Amino acid sequence: MVLALPLAKLLGIATVHPSTPNDTNGYRSPGTWLDFSLTSLDGMSPRPWGATIWLALWPGDHAIMIANALLSAVAWGALALVVAAGIRHATVRRLTAAALVLIPCTAQISNWDSVMQGESVSMSTGILALAALVWFTREPTWGRAATFGAAALWFTMTRPNVFVILMAWALGLLVIAVLRRRLVVVWAVAALLVVFSGYSYVYNMRSDAAWTARHGFSRSTVGYAYPISAFNPVASQIVADLRKSDAPPCMIPEGKRLNAPLGPYQWVSETVPKCPAMNTWATKNWQSWYIGWLLTHPKSTIRVIDSQIWHSLAPSVWGDVVAATPNSVAALFLGTPSLPQDADPKKTYHVQPLILWGLAALGLAFAARRLGRWRGSPWAVDIALGASVSGGLLCAISSGLIIQTVPWQAAQESLGAAVVTTAALVAVVGIGIDRVLSPVQRTAAPIPTDGPPSSGREQRASCRRRVREPRR
Repeated sequence: MVLALPLAKLLGIATVHPSTPNDTNGYRSPGTWLDFSLTSLDGMSPRPWGATIWLALWPGDHAIMIANALLSAVAWGALALVVAAGIRHATVRRLTAAALVLIPCTAQISNWDSVMQGESVSMSTGILALAALVWFTREPTWGRAATFGAAALWFTMTRPNVFVILMAWALGLLVIAVLRRRLVVVWAVAALLVVFSGYSYVYNMRSDAAWTARHGFSRSTVGYAYPISAFNPVASQIVADLRKSDAPPCMIPEGKRLNAPLGPYQWVSETVPKCPAMNTWATKNWQSWYIGWLLTHPKSTIRVIDSQIWHSLAPSVWGDVVAATPNSVAALFLGTPSLPQDADPKKTYHVQPLILWGLAALGLAFAARRLGRWRGSPWAVDIALGASVSGGLLCAISSGLIIQTVPWQAAQESLGAAVVTTAALVAVVGIGIDRVLSPVQRTAAPIPTDGPPSSGREQRASCRRRVREPRR
């Protein structure tokens, strides 16, 4: 199954053309090869270097598509092999590996291989880092620590907000280090993840200057336009409170919320020339002001999360692809955008199988505890996978709080978080089934090898000797 994955991924993009959205030129220079002019290690680039370096390595968009597909196959294949190596039951091992191999063959994942941006490499590096994390926690060594650290650094430098997942991993490793004791390597890796997270955050904050030089306005200014748009259910409250702040009046839209038919980015590009103070104020104050507003309005914050979280965890299809798996298979793992109801077209519902996978994981954990199957089980791997699920959910929540937009674009902002959450839950369920089905290992009593006693008297004497002998 794992060996067939690269072929399935390549066949999915063999007959399609690369998709080049408006943001493509911020990730790679067209018609160039080994051009790293869009790459910066200190934040002086609009996009993180984990994506720009990868795209610059390949000669042309078709080569990038092939590289994306092969990197995805390597990442998911590695995860399937690492997780399967810890499962004792043969049937469960094969089914778990098959499930992890099927996920990247779905249209929701494969289509991003043809999009000339950073989404595909973000998903692949997230899965690669997850595989390295499981491998490391199963047997912590310095060599495995270096492998995981490299994968985690690459992952966090593909999207601005995935450092949240690294922080969750750091917390999970700290728990493992405390429980296992004296594992210096685990403490060191946890500290390194915190450093990587801080580096990623500072990098993205410094990229405001690169955005201003390239577009005439910063990333923070663009970010300001989303929470005041019509896709945010509490936009009117934010606009009303902005009018009470020191924000320049020219940057605040008329009416209760922003009405931008061409989108927030286009509105910002048209407003900044007429209101230069907008870029100055938003670059300096918007993020701190908005974070403070969310913390002081918890009910409104929950409304925003509720309106965006389902979109954030439902990978969308944007680029062209010929998926190796049908939609019925994809529906077993990945959420779908909101679908209209037949009885009431005004209402919609979401299909989110992650809820069922999560409930299955909790149910299997409870069953294993009742059956006494936790003794001798790889609990460190469970903690690492649980941290992955928590980090992925927190990352998706933060994406929804930062950008409120159409469903497919909301999904685009948190693709890495969605696939890490999905893969971790599938792995937890596979390990949980194996734990429940595998019998408890008991130490067998030694079998005597000196033959049976020849008489009743000798038999009783032999029994007395065995009772007196101390246990070994």
